[in-house]
Amino acid sequence: MQNELTPIGHRVATLLTQRNESGSWLAKRAGVDRATVSRVLDGSRNPSLETLELCAAVFGITVDQLVEGTDAYGRTIDAKKVVNREHYQEAVNELLAAKSQVLDLTRKVRDLEISLKTEEDRRRRAENESDKLRYSLNTTDREKRAYASEAEQYRLAFHRAQKETAQLQGKLAELAEEVRSGKKTGQVALGMASIAAAAALANLFKEESK
Repeated sequence: MQNELTPIGHRVATLLTQRNESGSWLAKRAGVDRATVSRVLDGSRNPSLETLELCAAVFGITVDQLVEGTDAYGRTIDAKKVVNREHYQEAVNELLAAKSQVLDLTRKVRDLEISLKTEEDRRRRAENESDKLRYSLNTTDREKRAYASEAEQYRLAFHRAQKETAQLQGKLAELAEEVRSGKKTGQVALGMASIAAAAALANLFKEESK
């Protein structure tokens, strides 16, 4: 009597049990839909050759080893007759390589997004610094104008002081002459002293303005 074939779902479940893993683990490692693995395990779906290939790779065995003695063996043989094994394996390898490239590109895009955000933050900081510098320059210009106006006031005051000093020196010379000629009294001497003090103050203002 011919031995009864084991359902492929039972074979897969046994391999999972030996590894203490679940159908979710297999679906994730094989890159197939979780629902597909669930239907294979409960026998409601016959797995395609592609699914068997991916699952066998996860278990570290060949498709023939996976399906031997199961109800999927005959279907696998028929599928191999239709699909050239070498070409099919090349297609699977290309698919896996494409998935790897997609993951790599995804990482690169994420890195670029991070770099872009960093650059935008740097640009905003630079704009803030530029605004601060512009405000500082405007403030400096206002202060320069204020200093220039104050300096002009000092210059005018200095010229007035020079003029008044020249006038006081002239009067001082006249009084000194009158004192020498004996025409003025001690009160004149007091006036001369006052004029001399005023001249000294004017000279002091002149020195401070330099």
